[in-house]
Parts: sequence; structure tokens; C-alpha cells
Amino acid sequence: MKNWKTWSCLFAAWISLAGGPLPATDCTGIYYAEGGVVLAGNNEDYWRPDTRMWFVPSEGKTHGRVYFGFSDMYPQGGMNEAGLFFDGFATFKLPLKDQTGRLLYRGNLIDKAMADCGSVAEVVSLLENYDLSFLASAMLMFGDKYGDSVIIEGDDILRKKGRHQVVTNFYQSRMAEENYNCARYASANAIIGNSPKVNVDVMKRALASTHIERVSPTQYSNIYDLKNGVIYLYHFHNFQNEVVINLAEELAKGKRIVEISSLFPTTFAWTQYLKEAEGKLQKEIDMRRDASVKSWSYPPLAGSYEVQAKSTRWEMVKVFLMDSKLMVQVDDQPAEELIPEGKDRYFHVDFNGSYTFEFQRNKNGSVTGLEFVGSGVRIHAERSLLHE
Repeated sequence: MKNWKTWSCLFAAWISLAGGPLPATDCTGIYYAEGGVVLAGNNEDYWRPDTRMWFVPSEGKTHGRVYFGFSDMYPQGGMNEAGLFFDGFATFKLPLKDQTGRLLYRGNLIDKAMADCGSVAEVVSLLENYDLSFLASAMLMFGDKYGDSVIIEGDDILRKKGRHQVVTNFYQSRMAEENYNCARYASANAIIGNSPKVNVDVMKRALASTHIERVSPTQYSNIYDLKNGVIYLYHFHNFQNEVVINLAEELAKGKRIVEISSLFPTTFAWTQYLKEAEGKLQKEIDMRRDASVKSWSYPPLAGSYEVQAKSTRWEMVKVFLMDSKLMVQVDDQPAEELIPEGKDRYFHVDFNGSYTFEFQRNKNGSVTGLEFVGSGVRIHAERSLLHE
């Protein structure tokens, strides 16, 4: 899976030891089970338009699975071939109880759950062994094809009561039911609760009623048929255009990454939003670019740099020239352009964030190393003559 990621994704993975970012701010999750029908649905609400879907076939005893998220390739939701689904929800910070004695999982614990577990009971049994500090400002919802679902609020586990369960972005364990003050929660609850029978169309109506059209719009929506391994996918809160995914058939095609927008007809709303989002990135680039730094000053920076902190997932950083541009490549990841912000300070900006490379020189002016800077973390690499 390593070759799926860009260097900025690797950095994000390195700093997220136990769980990682769950960035969406206004998401909605729904689970329903009755009369042999088991459905789950979600709206992914966030400002980023770079949505992705990727398939992870089974290896050994692990379950094959599909994930949905953004180009950083961090799963925001998904389903495995055993009929287990999950979705993540950001909320205000609420420190967990003492996690002393619990195991710290140095990887993606959510992916481990989806790879190893086939039911909600198995997920709960797994997670109770691990440090869940990454859920101090986030929640998880899991649901299986057997009719069981759960909301995990760090220390608190909320089991489904009745035939359905709804989650938005507040801690239900901290509020009396009569004090719930979330229009999306109320709308989804009413539509599912008042429908004698729930099918894909009813679930779609519930998601449509809770979609967002503002700063963090609904980028994509899913309806999972957990018993039949089928997913109904919608893009940018447009529920008229639908893509149906058979998980078993898609997993048989092997590892793949799919840009979600490429599966759907272009709409005016999507085109305008994408233009605005890309325009914001370009504006930051234009503001930070140091036009006085010319390409003739790039060659001394080119070379191979060995990462010193072996606790990171990085080993080698390569800096090289391509078509008068300064490029950087971490290990075997895709190369990205570095833009000058000063004589020895370069940056890269994309939807994954803003990252800076600071080149270091000795007293003679020769480049001896570099430091990657992002999210308040520095990763040092020294120039290696062995790999020049």
C-alpha cells in the first residue's frame, strides 16, 4: 500500500500513530436493520474536493475492503467483505480517561479493525485493548450485516436500541435525549423512524435531507447494503446520479484508487466549487512564492538526503531538477514540485496541507542537509554522497 501515497500523506501517517485525522466537521451517519434489510448511510461533509475511493483486496486472513476519503488516503469510511462498515465523525475535544496499560497501536487502528473484524462485537473486543486517545475529539460508528451497530465515543460505547441508530457531531452520551440540538440528527431520525419500512430510497431521502451546502459541503454520500455487499455512491450532494458498486467484483480487480468525481457527470455546482477550492491554493502559492529566487540557483540543492530519525516511515529524500522545476521525492512516492519561499526555504501546497523544506548549509556554503517542516514537526535528513 505504500506506493499509493504521496510524500505529504506519509507525513500525515507518521504523525497519526494510533488513529489519525478524521477531519470532517458536519457528517451524518445512519444504520438500519429490520426484516432482513441491513443498511448504513453517511454524508461526508468537508471543504476538500479531492475525494477518493480505494480497494484493498484480502491478504492472508484479512478481509478485503473498500475505503472512501481524500487524496491523503486516510480512510474516512468504508466497508469490508464480511459486511462490516465504519464511518468517522469529528466533534469538540473531550479528554478520555486514563489510557495507562492499554496498547499503543503504531499504525492505523481503524484499518486493523476493518481488516481483522467481521462484526461489531469483534470490533469492540479489539478496541478495548488499545489506547484510544486519538478519539479525544472524534467518534466512530461501526455496523455489521447481523443487525448490530455501535457508536464509540472514546470511553463510552453506545449500542443501537431498536431498529436504527443515527450519529452526527455531538456526544450523545453527554446529553439527555430531549436536549439534542442538531437539525441533521433530528431530520435523519424522523425520516428513518417514521418509515414503516426502510429501503435504499428512504435512506437516500434521509441523506438528502441532511446534506450541507456551505463552507464544508457534502462531498460524497454512501449507502451500504451490508448483507449483499453493494454500495450506492453519490457525489457532491447530487442524489440524482448514482453509481452502484459490487464490492466482491471490484476487489477481484485488485488494488485500485479511483477519483470519485471521475465516475459522475460534471455539474455546474461541482465545477464552481472545485474552481474556488483550487483558486484558494493558487492564491497561497502566489502569495508565498519568492520571485527573486531563479531556477539557476536550484542545482546546488539537488541530491539525496538520508532521514536520520528511523522512527519515521521515511528513509530517503531525493531532490532533483525537472523542466526547470525543483522536485522532491520521498522514497518511491510520486515527485512533487517545490516552490521557493526564500533562498533555502521551499514549500509545497496541496489539499493535504502546506509543507516546507528548509535546506541547510555549512560555513562554506555547501548544502549539508534539509528539514521537512509541517504541523509543528521537523524531520531532519542529511545529504548522502553515497546516493548522489
